[in-house]
Amino acid sequence: MTNKTIILDKLEQFVKQRPGLDFANYGSNQGRVCADGTALAAYRSDTRYITKYYAPCLFLIDKARQDTALKSEQIAETAKQTFSGRLTWEETRQEWNYTTGQYWPTEYRMAAWTLLKKLMGCYSDHPSFKSL
Repeated sequence: MTNKTIILDKLEQFVKQRPGLDFANYGSNQGRVCADGTALAAYRSDTRYITKYYAPCLFLIDKARQDTALKSEQIAETAKQTFSGRLTWEETRQEWNYTTGQYWPTEYRMAAWTLLKKLMGCYSDHPSFKSL
């Protein structure tokens, strides 16, 4: 089994990657903003939603690194049981894999946060989590 440090480092990389939002998916007319601004509002709403999981994920990854009782096997096994098992650790490729439900950019960080919250539940009262 992979070292816990590698799993958490790769999870941090996973969380830090850009979401890859495509403005064309937000009701724009051939790349132009709709006159009523709905496309821009929807785009910004999704951007805020994605961003709100960033800092809490990094906080919990840091706490997981400090938790000497937490083992790599436990992280990989818990991932299979959270977020419908869509976030998984690929042992052979040494990377996290996420299977999209509806729209990858709005789901991937929430999946990581859900896993981390389950692993590190004792920190769920932290002020960073009040809006989640």
